[in-house]
This record gives sequence, C-alpha cells and structure tokens, in this order.
Amino acid sequence: ITQRKKAEEISIKGEKRHLRAEEFAHLGHWQFSIDDGILISSDEMGRIYGFDPDVHRMTLEEGVRACHPDDLERVQSAFDTTLMTGAGFEYEHRIVRRDERVRTIHAKTECELDQDGNVTSMFGVIQDITERKIIEYDLIDAKNEAETANKARSDFLSSMSHELRTPLNAVIGFSDTMKAAVFGPLNEKYLEYAKDINSSGKHLLELVNDILDLAKLENEKVELNIEKVTPKELIGDIIPIVSNMMNEQQIEFVDRCDGHENVAVLADKTRLKQVLLNLFTNAIKYNAKRGKVIL
Repeated sequence: ITQRKKAEEISIKGEKRHLRAEEFAHLGHWQFSIDDGILISSDEMGRIYGFDPDVHRMTLEEGVRACHPDDLERVQSAFDTTLMTGAGFEYEHRIVRRDERVRTIHAKTECELDQDGNVTSMFGVIQDITERKIIEYDLIDAKNEAETANKARSDFLSSMSHELRTPLNAVIGFSDTMKAAVFGPLNEKYLEYAKDINSSGKHLLELVNDILDLAKLENEKVELNIEKVTPKELIGDIIPIVSNMMNEQQIEFVDRCDGHENVAVLADKTRLKQVLLNLFTNAIKYNAKRGKVIL
C-alpha cells in the first residue's frame, strides 16, 4: 500500500498548507446542511469569532448571535432571502467576538440546490478585514480634514481679498486726487511720487484680485466675461505700472504694435490684462541690464 500511503501523505500536507493559507489570510470557510442542521466550519472560522478550534466547534446559532446588534437584522434578512431564492450573496458586517472585541468581516455565500430548486446546503467564506477597514476610515477622516482645511483657506483668501480692497481703493483714490491737483498744484517730484503710488496701488489691487480669483477657482465659481478687448488699450494701462521696473533695470521698451489700434480680440479683459502684466514683469525681471522688451 506504499502508493496509497504516499498519496495520503501528499493529501495531508496539502490540507495543512490550505489551513495555513487560511490562517495567514484570516480567511475561514463553513458549510451548513439544511436537512440535518449541521454546521461544519474551519479552524480559522473559530479563531476569527474567538473560539478555540481545538476545543469547540461553532454552531449556526453562535455565528448568528455573534453579529453586531446594529447589523443583525440586515444579515438575517440576507440569509432568509438566500434560503428562499437560492441566490448567493456578498456583504460586510461586524461581529462581536467571545472576548467582546468588535471585528469587521467580509462574507460570501453560495447555495446548493436540488432538482426542484430547493436549497439543500449553504457554503460560505469569511475574511477578517478589520485592519483594512480601519485604514479606510482613517483615509476618509484624512480626506474630510483636508477638505475642511482647504475650505477654511479658501474662505480666508476670499475674506482677506475683500478686506484689502477697501484701503487699496482709498490709496488709489487719494493718489488720483493728488495727480489731478484738486487741492493745489504739486511740484514735479511730488507729482512723480503720486503717479508711482497710484500705479503701485493699482498693481497691488490686481494681485489682490488674483487672490480672489484663486479662492473662486477652488470653489469652482470662476465666471469668464468674454468681450471684445483692444490689446493696445491694455498695453497703455500696463506700461505705467511696469515703467519703474524698466527704469531701474535700464530696460528699453520697443513697441511694434503701431497701426493696430483698431484690432480687437475676444477675451476676458481682466484676465488678459493679468496675463500680459505677468509677461511684462517676467520679461523685465529676467532681462539683462540695459536690455530690451519688444512687444
């Protein structure tokens, strides 16, 4: 009987590897016979539910009682539906072990039917997925915290932008008054200072608007106002703002757009101005001293 004994040894080794794999994956299996009410479960089933498999075999009633009270009705309903229809089901629910520790399991059940379509037995596998669920919950909490922090930042940016506009508008308004010599003429030097204050104030206001646009963008509230825009007009607004930068770097501005005064483009005027202003400031900042900016 040598060959038979060898086959038995191979079978035993295979069964041990199978059981070891179940233990390693926290995966147990069970089978329930409808006729005699006998539940056969693997050792790992007992370990998942908190039973010592060497001492005690689980019963169906013990498995049902182990369901978490908040999940019991749902699990019982799924079992009843399976017995009536013979269709398998897959679900997650919590269990309360014998040591009162709460674990989460993933279960899958299939049925065997007789020739009349009646359920004769049920077979199922369960896996302890508690650690995975903890990680999932931690990720959800982290995501919610990040979204809350992001909303708080957006709200702060929006609020700050609105608060900064009030004093900036005052600076621009008073510098306009000084430039217009409403309360008396200014000498050439002070008039130049007033123009610098005015252009710098307008430039800072543009930056504040950028911050406000960022807050709107994060809240998905940006609206584009597309209209006919004359680039020549925009350049006329931008040159005074960047003139001090060009003077400091001794940059020469070369305008090659003469004759295009009547050309218009379809764009959002504010954003096109921001784009051109960024291009100008970069062209000046990264230029060589006494270089040129050619438009």
